[in-house]
Amino acid sequence: MVPADVAAPERRLMRRLPRRVVVTDVPADGADRPLDADAAHYVERVLRLADGHPVELLDGSGRTALAVLQWRDGVAWAVAVSAVTEAVPEPAIVLAAALIKATRWEWVIEKAAELGATRIIPLDAARSVVRVPAKKADAKLERWGRIAAAAARQSGRALAPTIDPPASLRDALAAIGDATPVRLDFGGRAHALDMHAAAPIAVFVGPEGGFTDDERRILDNHGAVVASLGDAVLRAETASLAALAAIRIARARA
Repeated sequence: MVPADVAAPERRLMRRLPRRVVVTDVPADGADRPLDADAAHYVERVLRLADGHPVELLDGSGRTALAVLQWRDGVAWAVAVSAVTEAVPEPAIVLAAALIKATRWEWVIEKAAELGATRIIPLDAARSVVRVPAKKADAKLERWGRIAAAAARQSGRALAPTIDPPASLRDALAAIGDATPVRLDFGGRAHALDMHAAAPIAVFVGPEGGFTDDERRILDNHGAVVASLGDAVLRAETASLAALAAIRIARARA
């Protein structure tokens, strides 16, 4: 139930607008379904939705469906589930960024998910200070995935970005498929991101010390174009997110 301290106008608005709720799996059969624990907590404690409120279910795979929230003996159910809709994926936006300190890296994941990244590849660059030990890799990937999924939900994205295990530069280049690789650096063309934003694109961002000469050659030999964000010296996380924001703006203008 909606708490008593919610004002009447807000109550009416809440009853009209479907709210997005991430579930573990969007039901394909249209049957009534109890919400999983995380989704139930979200609708009760965060959204504070009342019985009968419309909700849009999504599971991060691109599947969405409309339903109505119903409380049954204190348990949140999705009822009258409509036909499932599959989201049409947009051209890929890959962020291949060198690993940085944990709190800053997790912030990059969160904001990259909000800004439309479809895939995030942590780079083991030559000058990377941070490395992920093999025995901790699975736990790190699980945590990063949860952060990305939560950020995608918060920003209303039907598709959450995938997070790769840490990779070398060569392995990351092999993994981006037909995406145009872009090397973020000083002295490049500021408009390079605009030029390539409409197609699959992969932005490569080095660590605080930048890419080495050998890494630049590897990227250039792979056909990477060079993009610049201006003359300011940006921290690695700032450069990553500024590039993603530039791509997002370019696509919105297209």
